[in-house]
Amino acid sequence: DVVLPGLPVILAVDRAGVVGEDGETHHGVFDIPLLRSIPALTILSPATKGEMESMFRYALSLDKPVVIRYPKAAYAEESPPFSLELNVGRGIHIEQHNGRVLLIGVGGIITEVQRALKVLADKRITADLYNLRFIKPIDEEYLANILADYEFVALVEEGIAQGGIGEYVAAIINKYSLEVGFLPLAITDRFLPQASRSELLNLCRLDGEGIAASVADYLAVLKKKKLYSLPV
Repeated sequence: DVVLPGLPVILAVDRAGVVGEDGETHHGVFDIPLLRSIPALTILSPATKGEMESMFRYALSLDKPVVIRYPKAAYAEESPPFSLELNVGRGIHIEQHNGRVLLIGVGGIITEVQRALKVLADKRITADLYNLRFIKPIDEEYLANILADYEFVALVEEGIAQGGIGEYVAAIINKYSLEVGFLPLAITDRFLPQASRSELLNLCRLDGEGIAASVADYLAVLKKKKLYSLPV
């Protein structure tokens, strides 16, 4: 009713991702597969308060349907990259250390991805951080050029894996024949129980330590296959 006639409506998806204490019915983990399938719909996912404000201004300027999904959780701390202007379908690097590993975060999970970078650094694994910003549309060629600069990429999303962004990015890697190891990290095919947010992220291995462990384990496998050259 909103998208087909192109009405200028902003759909605010509250409680996106894992929601602590609100129970099994309140986890916002199924919206991405549902909404990504709808043509001509823009979907944004802010990582900070400042991005939230800039995305609302951007949505108002489009004069067409836009979804903004945001968590019931503390946002990441502001830093200069988050204040960069939005470009259609493109994200931004939050941290760059000239590493061969890239972690991509989507929205509210950026805080945990930042923690994962610190844990990986203690393991002598240097990684960059990219904030996707746009869930739809994604500038595929632009993203492919970024991914091509790395030996290994992990995408972390706070949503269900089936039909999620990880599957889409995997398709982009295949489409552009990129020689890069890829690990999507998301919620498996299940309903989540009631618990605190930190307990649930730990259960799904989407907290900082779990993300770092998954990345380190996968890099170790790639190194055994001689597909990754840096120390693990």
